[in-house]
Amino acid sequence: GEQERGGAGVAVLTKPPDVEKVNDFEKKEAVDKEPIWKVLLHNDDVHTFDYVIDTIVKVVRTVTRKKAHRITMEAHKSGLVAAASFSFP
Repeated sequence: GEQERGGAGVAVLTKPPDVEKVNDFEKKEAVDKEPIWKVLLHNDDVHTFDYVIDTIVKVVRTVTRKKAHRITMEAHKSGLVAAASFSFP
């Protein structure tokens, strides 16, 4: 039969990887590879200035109403303007 052995044994404990940190790192790598997106605003004869300004402020949350007005005026004068640039996380 089997005999029980006494004495010291060796135990190896390993810490499992922190899954959240690994996932965060992978997400950061994916974001680093994402292209920069540009929001382009074309001039047209359909939408009012107030509508365009309100829409820019709602869509691009980092743009103030004052800056949205300047962006709208630039689109009106030149026909096309890059309203914002950013990458999506």
